[in-house]
Amino acid sequence: MNSKEIEKTLVKAIGLVEAGQKIEALEFFEQLDEHANGDPQVLYNVGIYYSSIGEHLKASDRFDQCCAIEQDNESYLMRSIVEDFHIGGGQLMESDFMAYDVSYLTKAKDKVAKLLEKKPNHEDGLDLKEKIENATIKSRLAFKFLEGDLEYCRKTITRKRELNVLDERVLGFLNLLDSGEYQVVSGEFRVEKRSDIQANQGGFLERLRNYVLGIEK
Repeated sequence: MNSKEIEKTLVKAIGLVEAGQKIEALEFFEQLDEHANGDPQVLYNVGIYYSSIGEHLKASDRFDQCCAIEQDNESYLMRSIVEDFHIGGGQLMESDFMAYDVSYLTKAKDKVAKLLEKKPNHEDGLDLKEKIENATIKSRLAFKFLEGDLEYCRKTITRKRELNVLDERVLGFLNLLDSGEYQVVSGEFRVEKRSDIQANQGGFLERLRNYVLGIEK
């Protein structure tokens, strides 16, 4: 796609979204995603779209690309922080997103520190910093899982009266590990199927596992 075709496609895609036709807009945003050619404005709009349909991991990646291309663009950085905070369990947006990942909370913390280093009195940045710090305190269990401290996780989760979205993922991970079919992925907030276990043929248990892992099928 040349620049004129990209511009025309972007106008069409945004028009569909504004008309409440997000599903119909998908193919156009996918075309833009494929042919963005490093254009940060196109990538930014693609990221906004992905976020609006609950594809937050894709959205975060596109915002990261924007920030890498235009490192001094405050708008791109702020939107990237918001997206990562949401994925990290901040739940700033209404969505049925399942794959919350506490490592993104750390990403958001690092990015907001970068923003405030340049602009110490940035009001929205300071507000996000406080929210991220509060979320970090409430996410100790998830960080312990990320560190591989399963003993702490097993002892603590039984004593918690209320579970946040990250706690629920940890509980799901522990249940999968207890099945003997899954193993921890070192340094990552997830588990994976053991290579020596045959694939499940589907059914309720498979759907349950997909839910815990944040996989939609």
